[in-house]
Amino acid sequence: MSAARRSWELRGDLAALFFFVTSVLADRHMQHRTPNSAFPTTYLAKTRGGITLVETVIAISLTTFAAGALLTSLTSTIQVGTDSFHTAIANGMADQLMDEIASVRFPSANTTATGVGRTGFDDIDDYNGYSVSPPQARSGAVIGTEDGTGTRPAAFRPDPRLYSRYRQQVTVEKITESSGTSWNTVTTDSPLRRVTVTISYTNAQGTTTSLARQTRVFSNVAIAP
Repeated sequence: MSAARRSWELRGDLAALFFFVTSVLADRHMQHRTPNSAFPTTYLAKTRGGITLVETVIAISLTTFAAGALLTSLTSTIQVGTDSFHTAIANGMADQLMDEIASVRFPSANTTATGVGRTGFDDIDDYNGYSVSPPQARSGAVIGTEDGTGTRPAAFRPDPRLYSRYRQQVTVEKITESSGTSWNTVTTDSPLRRVTVTISYTNAQGTTTSLARQTRVFSNVAIAP
């Protein structure tokens, strides 16, 4: 059962408990009303009653307990929603970066990347060791500050404090196949590359969590004449 569903069920139980307590107290209060009075709000002096101290203490205790449990449930629900929000953003960043890597050529020689941002990355190996925060587009601009044709208007930019907590990281490994079910990492040249893209997030307390991680194997297949 998900945390969100448990939260809704707990709130339903607490609401039922609160309704029961108030109903009992209301019934006791109504027992002391004058049944045949022309004014329903008039009470007989001899039979005037109310809620006893014990009932008041019980009502306050139950209400306090219900409020505390409801607050805890609400906090948990908000946290689940926040985590889902950050994970969705991280998955989108990982997809975008992996698709970009897939669009460049397979390494054919040792070359040095040149240019602004990742515009100079002309093969897969150039992405090895790439790590930047806040996340950037291929042009080198921080994600969310440009729209592909220029600088995005300020009204359409996300809060920079949000993106500054994310980090893009890429690892590129030369690998060879081993026994058909696993891979060996090698230092010599290989027709296979294993690319891992990781998007991490650092919260306000300084704790860093990996929210998205994608791995893809690329191969260099010779074109038949």
